[in-house]
Amino acid sequence: MDPGRRGGGRLRRPLPIAGRRTLAGLRERPRPTLILWGEADNALPVVLADLLTAALEVERPPTRLPAGHYLQEDQGPAVGRLIADWLAGEPT
Repeated sequence: MDPGRRGGGRLRRPLPIAGRRTLAGLRERPRPTLILWGEADNALPVVLADLLTAALEVERPPTRLPAGHYLQEDQGPAVGRLIADWLAGEPT
């Protein structure tokens, strides 16, 4: 899958060069990953959470919360709990 194109699991527009470099760097060093996303994020649409999850081959689906772009401000206690549980190896 090419994470730089949308539509059928692809982005319509190519990712900017900085985005492609970042994604390549993340792929080079696979590590445990927790993806949290605001369902009402107007800056980064929620579809990108699924594309990022697939592009990085993250096993766990992204966790969506009722929040906007500033997830940690909109849902601070929930974000903190999810991260703490994930770090402790507990299912969230």
